[in-house]
Amino acid sequence: MIRKVYTSLLKKNLPIFGIQSNNLTEYTTTDKDAFLGISRMPLRKFRLREERILTDESSSDDDEEDKELFNTFALIDDDEVKGIEDYLKKIQ
Repeated sequence: MIRKVYTSLLKKNLPIFGIQSNNLTEYTTTDKDAFLGISRMPLRKFRLREERILTDESSSDDDEEDKELFNTFALIDDDEVKGIEDYLKKIQ
């Protein structure tokens, strides 16, 4: 039911992954990771094709693989670095 609603609203497949692990820690994005722009989602190759509702041709999720290949980098000045360091100290 959730897959159908997700697909109906977003016109793309809900990513469902097949990970063989007793622990999902390596796939858990922490607040610190999110602040730093890090996502710990499993790679697209671990998605279960049999769980897709839309075919690859009709789904708009083809660009997801590109997102795994490169990140956006931003230049920051020394004041911003200090602010980030202070924030990271607070959440640790």
